[in-house]
Amino acid sequence: MVDDSQPIPQLHRQIENLRRRLAETFQGQGASRELTRVLAALGHELRDPLAPLRNAVELMKRAETSDPLLCQAREVINRQVALMTRLVDGLLASGLTQDSAPGAEPTPASPRPRRILIVEDLLDAAITMEMLLEMLGHTVEIAADGAEGLAKANRFDPEIILCDIGLPGQMDGYAVARAIRATPRLQGTYLIALTGRATPEDRSLARQAGFNLHLIKPIDPATLEPLIAGIP
Repeated sequence: MVDDSQPIPQLHRQIENLRRRLAETFQGQGASRELTRVLAALGHELRDPLAPLRNAVELMKRAETSDPLLCQAREVINRQVALMTRLVDGLLASGLTQDSAPGAEPTPASPRPRRILIVEDLLDAAITMEMLLEMLGHTVEIAADGAEGLAKANRFDPEIILCDIGLPGQMDGYAVARAIRATPRLQGTYLIALTGRATPEDRSLARQAGFNLHLIKPIDPATLEPLIAGIP
């Protein structure tokens, strides 16, 4: 087995070097706030492509291939995605934690089939998440923007919605959540923000908009599966 712990000290040095260079760039009045804003935006942009990569790795794992070359290639991708995720988290103000899920206790039991709507404009992320959830036995629909997401929610009547925040068009994820909560027949839908926006302010805005849970991309599928199983 290849030990993936070796690159960690080097990774930490790279993070600190990058943070120092960015701090030097944003010297002066208001520099701290501007640096925080830039790092948050950078983190969001980097997390988006990591999500479909992590989903694809999980799909390859569940395909149960016996080809040693494919297995080795899969593990290489998995290690590098993990390292990139640590790099992004380290680049921001500390270890990031997911919101707790009230009423959704992780359980080892296999989740019963659920109706799940994914609202995500990054096609690779949406498709790989759809494939993964369907592999787990769920019925899944995809929407590429907020307006389509709201229309499909009214038609599909999902039990769970996984919704990105930075959506194109006039409806971002917060607007989608508020519209869902304002629709009587959809008020019981469990809303999960699955997003690259990871600051405390982002989590607060998600709660205010009506999300039950705020998850940071790329989500570990091993975490998502028992979470879905524990949602009432």
